[in-house]
Amino acid sequence: MKRLLGTINTRMLVLTAFALLCFGVLVVNVGRPTRPQNVAVESVSPNEIKIINKTTTLDVTFETMGDNQLLVKVKNLSSKDMNGYVIGFNDARVTKDISIGDRVISTGETDDLQLPIRSSSMTLTILAAMFADGSIEAEPVLEKELSETRLGLKKELIRNLAVLDEILSSPDAYSTKSLDRLEDKFSFPSNSHALSNLESGVQSARNSLNSELKSLRQRQQHEGSAMQIQRLLDLRGRIERRIARL
Repeated sequence: MKRLLGTINTRMLVLTAFALLCFGVLVVNVGRPTRPQNVAVESVSPNEIKIINKTTTLDVTFETMGDNQLLVKVKNLSSKDMNGYVIGFNDARVTKDISIGDRVISTGETDDLQLPIRSSSMTLTILAAMFADGSIEAEPVLEKELSETRLGLKKELIRNLAVLDEILSSPDAYSTKSLDRLEDKFSFPSNSHALSNLESGVQSARNSLNSELKSLRQRQQHEGSAMQIQRLLDLRGRIERRIARL
């Protein structure tokens, strides 16, 4: 399973959790600084892990693992396909976005999330569920935040779909120059200020598309450019399907 590497800005701390093409994991500190990851924590008893569920559509179980890790299993209880959720743990909040890959969590299916154990006790708070029909189950403030982020994500994907169509219609679509032009269009300027929810969505879209471009470059280097137009068409299809699920 591929996994997503996030980015760091002044409002949020994003940790590496999973590779780039399947889903995104965003870890945001919301309270006092947490214990550094390299500090050993004694094994946590399941009795010291509390679950607070603020949704009606998710069920969560867990098991402790080695190396100070907790494996959380998130089950979709709704009748709709799910493509994201939010879990709070101690002083941090994890947003997992699965809309990046051609995958959803269907009714009755589970998704695994691995979290670091940083204290002798933990509280997991199930905060939100996001669905492939665009709906979100969360308390009003968080629902607004997630809706704005997904709106920025969707708008940027639509814009980049038009950019990709322009590249595909150009005579040098098979060349490295076309990938250079795409990378230039998908770049995101650095900001010293905290990003708004809408801007965070835009940044997320550009990060995932730049990851796709990196993969395209690697394939071109190893396999040549003969199939590049088909690879770009495949990318276009993935973007279209993602837009439809936001």
